[in-house]
Amino acid sequence: MGYDEISEMLRRFRREFKELEDYIMKTLRDEVYRLYEDLASIERMFRPMWHHEGYLEPLYSVKDLGDRIVVYIDLPYAEEGSIDVKFVDNKMIIKARLKDQLSYSGWGTRFERMTFNEYRTVIDLPIVVDPNKIRIRSRKGLVEITIFK
Repeated sequence: MGYDEISEMLRRFRREFKELEDYIMKTLRDEVYRLYEDLASIERMFRPMWHHEGYLEPLYSVKDLGDRIVVYIDLPYAEEGSIDVKFVDNKMIIKARLKDQLSYSGWGTRFERMTFNEYRTVIDLPIVVDPNKIRIRSRKGLVEITIFK
C-alpha cells in the first residue's frame, strides 16, 4: 500500500468520522431540546393558570416537525377578532380578549373573588421567527400557528 492510498484512506476516515460526529451532535441537540420541552411542559402543569391582574394563561403545545414548528393554543371563549400574536426574537406573545368577563370565587385562595378579561402568555420558541414564514389559523377558540424554518 503506497503513500497516496494511505493518504486517501485517512481523508476518507476523517470525512466519515466528521459525518458521524455531526450526526451524533445533531441527535444529542434534538434530544436535549425534546427533554427541555418535556420538562417545561411538566413545569407549566404546576404553575397557576391565572394572574391576579385579571388574565388567564391558555393551554398550549409546541411541536417541532422538522421543517416547521406548530404551536396549538387553546383560547375558549375568546373573541376571534381580538387574538393578537407578536414575535420578539425567539418569543411568541399571545393576547386575546374574552367575550365577557369571567368571575370565580371560592377557590380557597387568598383572593376572595377573581375576574378575568383576557388570555396572555409568552412562549419560548427554539428559533428566531421570520414574520414572513408564519401561518395563523383560528377556529372555535383553537389557534394553530405554523412557523416555517
